Amino acid sequence: MQRKKIGIVSHDFHPYQGGLGRHVTSLLQNLNTIGMPYVFIGLSPNNTTLDNHCTELGFTKRLPVNQLQFSLFFQVALERIIKRNELCGLIINGGPGGVFCLRSPSVPLLYIANHTYAQQCQLVPGQGYKRLFKTLEKISYQHAQHIVAISSTTRTSLQLEYAIPETRLSVIPPGFMFDETAKNICDSEKKDFLFLGRLDSRKGIVFLLEAFAGIASRIPDSILHIAGTGNDRSALIQYARARIPHKQVVFHGFVSDAAIDQLRASCIAQIIPSRLEGVGLAAVESIQAGVPVIAPDVPGLTEIITHDKTGLLVPFGNTSA
Repeated sequence: MQRKKIGIVSHDFHPYQGGLGRHVTSLLQNLNTIGMPYVFIGLSPNNTTLDNHCTELGFTKRLPVNQLQFSLFFQVALERIIKRNELCGLIINGGPGGVFCLRSPSVPLLYIANHTYAQQCQLVPGQGYKRLFKTLEKISYQHAQHIVAISSTTRTSLQLEYAIPETRLSVIPPGFMFDETAKNICDSEKKDFLFLGRLDSRKGIVFLLEAFAGIASRIPDSILHIAGTGNDRSALIQYARARIPHKQVVFHGFVSDAAIDQLRASCIAQIIPSRLEGVGLAAVESIQAGVPVIAPDVPGLTEIITHDKTGLLVPFGNTSA
């Protein structure tokens, strides 16, 4: 007897832009390993290695499809996807960069909430226009039988801003293990720093560049490595070039996992300047690798980083700290 399949839905996928895409890529790899039947519904990967990848939407990663466009096409194809793939349930990755589901599917729906648009509107300047996304997000969560928040701060936002009852909420952080008592590997001869993540305003990269400008003037052979892609890439390159010597800031674009490990190992610390995080995956991986993390004391990161043990927490916006 053939087992029923789960549909896993994500806008961000390999080559991923942020932590959400990395989570989904890792999840699908693990499901393939254990033989769990599923169908992935998302942008087609450039090198399609998923035999069970749904092509109903007809997108390829070469097309500039944003999350709102993706969500609208997903709504149109939703029931056709469920029927043709004989799905018994859906898992949708939501939150900023995630997928909206604006009507109830004919199968049970589980949402994974990384963080919320309510948090973005509150904590990220100039994000008022995302109140529309907050409304769409609230409607989407109303259609879910259950919502998994990946941090307690995300759960609190869902309860206060979206009126989600506690009975429909669980907190399940992404799986990871590290020893908080372990000493950080900090080679005093290393002078480089690493940023890894999506290049947008929520990540606080302007704050990082302002802080590094002071370091660059004092340590002229120090380099800031910026790994990631995003809508703000061109503006950030221009901003950096106006303030920091060209050779001291390197924008790498998308970087493979193997290359990330090499970059991280070459740096004295990884800097995560975000205004908020669901769970800072980059912080977790850096701590696991024994590389110190420097980050602001904001939601999502304070749950991961123990000050003076696994990293340093500083006030957001304090470039001298």
